[in-house]
Amino acid sequence: EIKLSRKRLARAIQNGELPTFDASGIDRRVEETLSGLETAVRECFAAALDRLAADIPPNAHFFNELGGTSLEYFALQGEIKARLGLEITFTEGNTLFTVRDFTSYIQKQ
Repeated sequence: EIKLSRKRLARAIQNGELPTFDASGIDRRVEETLSGLETAVRECFAAALDRLAADIPPNAHFFNELGGTSLEYFALQGEIKARLGLEITFTEGNTLFTVRDFTSYIQKQ
């Protein structure tokens, strides 16, 4: 078939004729695949925010989702410098907000 009918697809999904994607548990699976560097960065986030590393999802925004403050963000930069030996300038830090952001940035250095 060249063009799919949305109504027919919806009916097929509703009747259980087509498999659907179940996203439940995806955070757990993502967490299981964290790289060593991501784990280290997540530990820096945890130290700066005084939380358990396991409570910090890799794509959670430092301010918006984790409730971090500007002082805690500076503490995060200090943790990264102390643990990973990388100093992140204020300008660079303005675009880094998640564990994945920091990990990607560090990998490029």
